[in-house]
Amino acid sequence: SLPKNFMKVLVIGSQRTNYYELFEGSTVAGSPVEVEHCTWDDLHVCSYGDQGGLVCTIMPSRKPQPNTPQDKKRSFAPDFILLRAGCRGDAKTDWRYKLSVIAHSNIPTLNSIDSFFLSQDKGQLYGKLLAVKKRLGGFNNFPIVNQGCYSDWVAATFPPDFPCVAKVGTASGGLGKMKILDSDMWDDFRSLMPMQNQFFATEGFIPWDYDIRIQKIGNHYRAFRRTAKHWKSNVDFAMKDEDIEVEERYKIWIEEAAHELGMEICAMDVLQVAATGKEYILECNSSAIGLNGRHAEEDNKHIRDLVLRKMEAARNLKRGL
Repeated sequence: SLPKNFMKVLVIGSQRTNYYELFEGSTVAGSPVEVEHCTWDDLHVCSYGDQGGLVCTIMPSRKPQPNTPQDKKRSFAPDFILLRAGCRGDAKTDWRYKLSVIAHSNIPTLNSIDSFFLSQDKGQLYGKLLAVKKRLGGFNNFPIVNQGCYSDWVAATFPPDFPCVAKVGTASGGLGKMKILDSDMWDDFRSLMPMQNQFFATEGFIPWDYDIRIQKIGNHYRAFRRTAKHWKSNVDFAMKDEDIEVEERYKIWIEEAAHELGMEICAMDVLQVAATGKEYILECNSSAIGLNGRHAEEDNKHIRDLVLRKMEAARNLKRGL
């Protein structure tokens, strides 16, 4: 009998996970799955549309994982792409032009390419979450934090209520965020914005006690409660977290947001004030989410299994099954 064709999956993500080991022995409809893994900066892509698909060239990694091909240059045509790293970061990092080439090829991805593009623009993403708030009946049913958003410093004529948090563009990991206490600090912040070609947003500062993360990977859900001394919990090395029950309202919030945003892998951040019990939804992140270290091994397997199901569904659709 003829040898079965391999199916190739490309994972674009950090080096924290060995995806070669994760996908070892995996199959889709009897065909073995081969994986390639790289970061955005090592990836070069060319799309020939439906005449030749997507061709990827990966340069040798500066820090290759042992016993993997990451120390070599390689070229291949993937059947599927798992998007596990955001393509925006600081002012010098924006890989969306590579994402555009992937979109040109119409290759299936997880999350979907449209959803991932949306996640890389927090202005658009917030607007989608407002649609969820409206659909569910308002703040009491979907308590997303109120924001103002400005195209540039000239548009920010009227100051927000203080204290507030200003967020520049689509930053993550604690970058581009500043707590502003009064009008003098606001004027100083506005004077910096002409140096940035970015929109910015403001939201009321919430004196939170707990930072809750609700996580969805396919039909698997988790919730964590985090405490920290710094108002930006993700920059506090002393941050502590614990597993909590996925309350019914948490499941509704993330399911409704995931539906609106087209996300099958996502995480929602919620701030909780202990004295009042009030909760405020901050944002929803796409398939580039970081995983909790205590559950990373299991959750990576959930991601792998979701990828394999999506690859099989894409294969069947292509064959008209």
